[in-house]
This record gives sequence, structure tokens and C-alpha cells, in this order.
Amino acid sequence: TACASGAEDPRNIVQMFRQVVKEAPRFPGGWKGLLATESVIVATETYPESRATAPLLRRHIAVPRKLDPQMPEAFSAELFLIPGSDIDGQMELVSRAVALHPDNPGLNSQLSLLLSLVGRAKDAVAYAKRATELDPVSPDFLASYVTMLGWTGQREVALSVLGAAEKRWPGASSVLDARWRYHLRFGDPREALRLNQSGAVSASGLESYLAARIDPTQANIDRAVADAAAQAETTPRAIGVLIQTLAEFGREEEAYDRLLNGPRWDPTFVNQALFRPGL
Repeated sequence: TACASGAEDPRNIVQMFRQVVKEAPRFPGGWKGLLATESVIVATETYPESRATAPLLRRHIAVPRKLDPQMPEAFSAELFLIPGSDIDGQMELVSRAVALHPDNPGLNSQLSLLLSLVGRAKDAVAYAKRATELDPVSPDFLASYVTMLGWTGQREVALSVLGAAEKRWPGASSVLDARWRYHLRFGDPREALRLNQSGAVSASGLESYLAARIDPTQANIDRAVADAAAQAETTPRAIGVLIQTLAEFGREEEAYDRLLNGPRWDPTFVNQALFRPGL
């Protein structure tokens, strides 16, 4: 739970879980912790250990499945081994897992995100809400619900849910991140900038975008687009930032032109932006 919420760097605790399963190989809790921790490492491409951890995770998934062939955490971990471009494979896996474990909040949350990537907004919100109902004490699931509401255009509802979360978990990193994401795209850009500059959230390269939202002059918009384009040239995942930036400032045709006639972008990052309110 700690590494999933960002409260602890998973690389600092992964050896602990590996030692636990070595000493107690039939202890399900140890395997669940190890799979969750290694999944975060695999998913975090900026970690040098990310690629080398993937084959370890694959082997480790197989072991607890001998104890429990339908372990929910094994399904969750397996998702991170399917290429992001294989949205059909990801959807098939998680849909099957949710059918087996309809009351597992983590699987419901994962399915919510996948549904949002293919434009199934109502279903995405429903599964995100379901995750919060199944685990009402988790700030992470509630923060994901807030983000999903914002992505699907339900801004007032998102703001109401966010306010309730802030009262329940003041200072929680996931709730602060949800607040920043809300104000970054939908709310007060000055608040998003304040959170960014205060160090409350870890984000960079969006200052010019926020400046353009605060004062949408042509010069500010051009600077925001140029900065997003420069990011996309060096960091593949930033294509989603560029698409949203172009769309949110009324330059949708340019966004489509870049996608159709530019380099072949990884659909993992394109899908995250195509169904958001800017487009």
C-alpha cells in the first residue's frame, strides 16, 4: 500500500518483500506486497531498474498462482507486462479479472483507467466510483475517482468529491496530486502553479502552459505549445501533453496533423489524451 500511494520509493522496500517470500514462500501477503512493489518499478520507466525487473515480475507472478490460481494481485501485476500498445490484451485481462473478483477495488480502478483510454467515459467513472465504495478509506482510489470525473468533463462533481477527500485526508500526497491535476486542466491555474512551485507536487515543464491559461495571449499560447513540442521530441510520453495543449487552446487541427504526419507515436501516450475534454 505504501509504494502504491507514493509514500515510499518501491526500490527501497522491494528487497524486504523478496526476503519475506524467500523465508515464507507460502505466505500470500508477502507475494502480494512483492508483486505490487515490482509492478510499480516496472511501470516507472524512469527507474534504471524498470526493464530488468520485468522478467523477475513475470517469474514471481507464476509462484503465488500455484497457491491461488486466481489471485487478484497476480492479475494486477500481469497488466504491467502487457505492452501499452496492446489495449485489447490489457482490456481482456482486466475485464476477466474483474469478472472473477467484482469486489476488488484495485482491479476496478485499473479497468476504469483502461476504459477511459478508449473513450468509454461513463463506464470509466462508474468503475472508479465502485473502487472508492469498495475501499472507502483509500485516498488513492478517491483521488483516481476525482481525476476520472475531471477527465470526463464532470467538473462540479469532481470538485465536490475532491473537497470531501481533502477533509478526510488532509495532506495526503495522492489527494494533493488530484487537486493539482484538477486545477491544472479545469480549475484555477494559479492554484495549480502554487502547488507546483511549493513542491507539494512533483511536476515540471508545465509552467508556460499554466501561464497561458492564466493569460491566454498569443505569445503565451505559442510558448506553451513550443515547450510541449520540445518535451515530446525528447520524452515520448509527453505527446499526450502536446495533444492536450494544442486542443485546449483551439488548435485541434494541428494536433491531428502532428499525429497523422509526424513520427509514429506510441499509442499508449496518445490514447491518454484523445478522449479528454480538450478534444
